[in-house]
Amino acid sequence: MGVPEERYSKIAGKNQREICLLRAFPCAWGKCAFCDYIEDNGRDTQAMVSLNHQVLQQVTGEFGVLEVINSGSCFELPEETLDEIAEVIREKKIRKLFFEAHWMYRNHLEKMRRRMPVPIVFKTGVETFDYDFRERVLNKHADFTEPEQVAKYFDSPCLMVGIKGQTKDMIRYDIQCLKKYFKLGTVNVYNNNTTSIRRDEELVAWFMEEYRWLLDDPSVEVRGMSFVLQGEQATWLHGSCSVLHGSCSVLHESCSVLHGSGFVLHRTNPVLQGQNRLLINSGIP
Repeated sequence: MGVPEERYSKIAGKNQREICLLRAFPCAWGKCAFCDYIEDNGRDTQAMVSLNHQVLQQVTGEFGVLEVINSGSCFELPEETLDEIAEVIREKKIRKLFFEAHWMYRNHLEKMRRRMPVPIVFKTGVETFDYDFRERVLNKHADFTEPEQVAKYFDSPCLMVGIKGQTKDMIRYDIQCLKKYFKLGTVNVYNNNTTSIRRDEELVAWFMEEYRWLLDDPSVEVRGMSFVLQGEQATWLHGSCSVLHGSCSVLHESCSVLHGSGFVLHRTNPVLQGQNRLLINSGIP
């Protein structure tokens, strides 16, 4: 994936918010089989604090909602950066904050909730509720066995679909758990990266058709699917999605979008072109 150059953007679709990609210390786990996103970290505290300050200074409070992400968990952000996030929340009148944390931090969430001056929506990378696939294939290091265990601590699970070895029944169960136990959630459609985990094109095509209705579900954000919204109609662009440092190309389709100030990583990055909106993501959960 490499290290993104642009670190501030806005999500104008579901759950409108500003989003900041900050730099933190290395992911405490850092061994997920599918993830190369952990390259975006550092050990020079002052350099990270300085960079993060530049990013946070771009927050306007336009939506009253802010999401802060990094290449691991929010607990790996420098202390000075966490203090500045709280300060920005107060100055810009932010009403809600989105953070993400690994399962290993589940017993520390309340401390972070007390530290921040607004309610926090905590996301976590579940990937799948299938224990064997999550632990033996994806090496997630999250030992819960039931979705209720996750719902006890976290508000919004991030699922991942379209991986070789995954089955339709696994995906059906994951979506069922998401809708039954959580008010919010994200489904990331996997795209190949530098790891050995591979995308299953047939499974992705099935998911695109079977779960098209998720596009209209206000509580679920779908990332990594390539589609064009034209008025009320959604047209799928079949083929892989390639993220090329500032430009997005849909392979096997004659469509290319150049990004301006938006960044492309594992979250939504809408690019407006007239009345059409092309949403493309790198698929890293």
